[in-house]
Amino acid sequence: IKSLLLKWVELRKDLADASRAGRFHFKKTKAKASVWRSLSDILRLWGASTADVPGGVLIVDEVDVVLHPLTSELNFPIGNKVPLEPRPERWDLPIYLLDGLLYFEHRSLSDSDVVDPMAPTPEGERAHAVLERIAAAMARGCEEQWMQRSPHVVLLQREHYTRVLQPLVAEWALLWLRVRWEDPKPQRLTDADALEYLCGAPLGGPVVRRVANSIGRGTAPGRNMQLANLAREWCVLLLPHALSKRNRVNYGLLDEASLGDSGGGTPPARFMCAVPFVGLDTPSPTSEFAHPDVQIALTALAYRYEGMRRRDVKAVVSQLKRDLLHEAGAMSERPSF
Repeated sequence: IKSLLLKWVELRKDLADASRAGRFHFKKTKAKASVWRSLSDILRLWGASTADVPGGVLIVDEVDVVLHPLTSELNFPIGNKVPLEPRPERWDLPIYLLDGLLYFEHRSLSDSDVVDPMAPTPEGERAHAVLERIAAAMARGCEEQWMQRSPHVVLLQREHYTRVLQPLVAEWALLWLRVRWEDPKPQRLTDADALEYLCGAPLGGPVVRRVANSIGRGTAPGRNMQLANLAREWCVLLLPHALSKRNRVNYGLLDEASLGDSGGGTPPARFMCAVPFVGLDTPSPTSEFAHPDVQIALTALAYRYEGMRRRDVKAVVSQLKRDLLHEAGAMSERPSF
């Protein structure tokens, strides 16, 4: 069943690309269209009854696993790689959220460009208060053993995250949203509605409608709603999933030995991003994370726990040198200096 669905989606995308490129009359494209129509007929057997096709019922065992967005085999990338929107917020947000959660270890942030908790402003004071409450909740989780602190932070019980940490993470995310929303910012959106939305308010309910109406009144409703939905997904689903994984056991960076053993056809993402591990210090020989947001989160955590490798430092320094040559102004005043 999964193979049929995957093939149907792949062929549908190929046909759409061929139509845009004016290649629909090609013999190969016509053959794909024939296969796609046949697959469509098969899949309609499990749909509602129509005048032409009788309805049917598809019984799927362990449907909660099959349809889970982070584990389903249907979540498989196809086609050419394209930049993910919204950017750069797509990776800025998870780094910001993880920074806030791990604040309790050293009482400092790696980046305070968005919200500076040390600034003598109302926003800074509120950010500092939220961080301290997050730190207290993380420490409490370690004491009550629903979180693990050594060798690094690991979430052991999801229900405690939902009850204790998720409301605080939503507050931390809302500070980021208030800065990142484009003008005019959603002025009529109350903090109470925004926080309930970020904590997973039921779709179609009154809170979701009020949030959508408030954000939809601006000149950039699409982008502002994108950021709100991205933050909601991180608070509810992606962040606890990433925190439940163990570095160098479930994921990690390829070490120098593994990098040396990689062949010439290895994708660049395996060199630069976290990869799945099949055991302690044993990276999967070929696999990559299919879900891009999971890959972003685990990559950020891997670099935080493992540090930069020699090749990473060389790449950063080389890029800074190249940027420095193309920037204007006095050498000491250029951004890359």
